[in-house]
Amino acid sequence: PTIRPMRVLFVTHFYLPEGTAGVEVYTHTLARALQAVGHEVRVVCATQWGRGARHWNGALSDVYEGVAVERLAFNWMLAPRPLDYLYDNPVAAAQCRQLMEEWRPDVVHITSCYTLSASVIEAARALDVPILLQLHDYWFICPRHTLLRWDDTVCAEPVTAADCQRCMLGDAKAYRW
Repeated sequence: PTIRPMRVLFVTHFYLPEGTAGVEVYTHTLARALQAVGHEVRVVCATQWGRGARHWNGALSDVYEGVAVERLAFNWMLAPRPLDYLYDNPVAAAQCRQLMEEWRPDVVHITSCYTLSASVIEAARALDVPILLQLHDYWFICPRHTLLRWDDTVCAEPVTAADCQRCMLGDAKAYRW
């Protein structure tokens, strides 16, 4: 049977060659494999994370080893509400939605939301684009991504927002004060 070529938009936190960890390598390997069997692939990710004069510093388009990449430049620390924007970034949602409207993917495959925020899920849902969400870490339930506390003990019981805040501050001087 013949497989109908699809347009697959990957959403990930960073992408090669800037980010070189497991999720980036996995996303790139899968994107290339899908291209090899005839599918069209694009990637959207963050770049210049924590750098730039403003929260939103524009988009950079490039091609890495045959994969089209849209890199969204954010300085997350300059967002109007930085901690809220880590989970719900309306600027990232608008940029991803625009890309989806223009390119019309058949599916959005999310391998990580942590730089673009979970708002990209809502952007795809608003356009009725099917979503494949692949969990590589615990970002949706743990701001450290690992379910490990600052002191490397396992976080296994239900926690409150205050517990998470204490954990994120860990042994920081500000917390000790």
